[in-house]
Amino acid sequence: MISSTAHATAHATLDSFFSKIPEPEPTISHYSLIILVQPSTNQVLFGKKLRGFGEGKFNGFGGKPNPNEPMRDCAVRETFEECGVQIPPEFLLSAGTLTFTGMGGKQMIIHLYRVNLDNFPFSVKASEEMAPTYFPISSIPYDQMFDDDKFWLPTVLSEPWSADLALEGNFHFDGDKISHYILTQNNNLEKKLFHELHRGGGRLSLKEFNEALHFALATQKRFKKNKIETILDVCGGHGALLHWLMIRFPKCKSGVVIDPARCDSGRKKVEDVFGPLLNSKSQTVKYVNEKLEDALLREIDAAPSPSTTLVVACHACQYLTTRIIDACEARNVAYISVMPCCQKDETGGFRALGEKLFKPGKVEAGVVSDMMTAGKLSHSYSVKVTLIDEKITPLNRVITGAWISEKSTVSPKDEERLQRAYAKAHQNAHPSSSNNNNITQNSIYAATTFLLIAALSTGSSGRTKSNILLGAAFLGSVLGFAAGGVYASRRNVDSKNKQ
Repeated sequence: MISSTAHATAHATLDSFFSKIPEPEPTISHYSLIILVQPSTNQVLFGKKLRGFGEGKFNGFGGKPNPNEPMRDCAVRETFEECGVQIPPEFLLSAGTLTFTGMGGKQMIIHLYRVNLDNFPFSVKASEEMAPTYFPISSIPYDQMFDDDKFWLPTVLSEPWSADLALEGNFHFDGDKISHYILTQNNNLEKKLFHELHRGGGRLSLKEFNEALHFALATQKRFKKNKIETILDVCGGHGALLHWLMIRFPKCKSGVVIDPARCDSGRKKVEDVFGPLLNSKSQTVKYVNEKLEDALLREIDAAPSPSTTLVVACHACQYLTTRIIDACEARNVAYISVMPCCQKDETGGFRALGEKLFKPGKVEAGVVSDMMTAGKLSHSYSVKVTLIDEKITPLNRVITGAWISEKSTVSPKDEERLQRAYAKAHQNAHPSSSNNNNITQNSIYAATTFLLIAALSTGSSGRTKSNILLGAAFLGSVLGFAAGGVYASRRNVDSKNKQ
C-alpha cells in the first residue's frame, strides 16, 4: 500500500474506505485508458488534453466505448484517434481497474491497459483533442496530471512488461484532490472480481460471492472435459453464478437465468463487473422472470442440443430440485449440478433415523434427503457428490450428474467383478435360489449407487464425510433387504400358483 500524503488518507479495506466517503453515485460510466511506454528509451508517451474534461492536463490515451463495443477495442480505437499509434491487439496488456467517486454526479470506472511500444513499429500524430508528448519515466509531470495518477502510475511503470497486472484502486475526489483511496494489486481472478463487486452501491454479500464461486468451481471440476454450449441457471437471481460459470466454460455460447424474482440492482452490478470478461461476440446472457414450471422445459427445448446443455441450481429448495431433475430427465439433458436446501422432514423420520444410526453423534435430515436425491438422479445419470467448505455454507453438498448414455463411471471389468461378488453373496444368503431376479439386481444397483456416491465425495470434515458414508451404506442396505423381501414374497406366490 502506498503511504498517505498530506491530503489523502490510505485505507486497508474497502469497508474502511466506503465508511469515510458519501454514498457513491448510482450512475456509473466506463472508460478505457492506455499508458504507452518505450522501455528502450526509458520514456512514456502522454497526451496533453486540448479540450473537454481535464483540459490542460497530461494523461494517457483512451475514452468511452461505443454501444456494444468491447473495452479492449475501445482502447485501441481511441488511442489511434488521439495520437495516431495503431496498437496490434496482441500487445495490449491489462493493468487493472480504477474507480472514482466524487466526480460530480456519477462514478467513473477506468479499465486500465499498458503497451510496450518497443514491440511493434508505430508513428505518432497529434489530434484535435490531444498533443502527444514524451517524458522520461524519472520525470513524470505529476503536478500537471490528475491527482490520483501519482498513487497508481508508479506501479504500472515499474512492473515487468511480460504479463498482465491486476491493479485495483478506489479513489474519492474532494474538488480536484484525492481525500480517500485504497490501492491493491490482486493476482487472481477471484480477488479481482470480489473487489469490483464491492465498488460503489449495491454491494453483494461475501456469503453470496463465495457460494457462487465454490459451486461454480465444483461444477467446473466435474464437467471441465465436456462440451457445454448452453447453461441454464434456475433460481439464479442476479446472475452471478451464471456469469461465473460462463467464465469457467469459455466455449459456452448462451446462458439463461430463470427466476420469477427480479433482482435489477444486483443484476446491473453483476453485468457491469462480469460483462467485460465475457466474449461479447460469442457469449450471450438473458434473464427469464417466470416460474420454473413455465420456463425450464421451454428453455431446454430452445437450446441447440440437450447433449451440450448444463442445468444448475445453487440452493434451490428440495421441491424445486426434484422438479429440475424431472425436467432434465424428461428432455435427456446431458449435465446437471444442484446444491439443495430447505429439505423437508415433516414427520421427523430422517432425524430419528440419524439419531439411531450415529451414536454419540447424529446426521442431519438434510444429509439423508440429499443422498436420496442423488439416488433419484442416478436412475439416468452417473452421479458424484462434492462437499464444499462448511464455513462457506452448511448446506454444502453439490450433486452433479452426467447422462449415462454418454459416459459410464463403471468399467466392464469392474461391472463383472461386482456381479460375481453379489452373486456369491446372494447365493450364501438364499441357498435355494440360483436365479438372478430383476428386483434383486435393482436392489444391488441401488445400494451400489449410494456407496459409490459416498466414496466419490470430497472435501469437508471427516465427521461429515463419515456420516454421509454410513448413511449411504445404511440406505443401500435397506433397499437391498426390501427388494429381497419382495422377491421372496413373489417366489411364495409363484409356488402357490403352480400348486
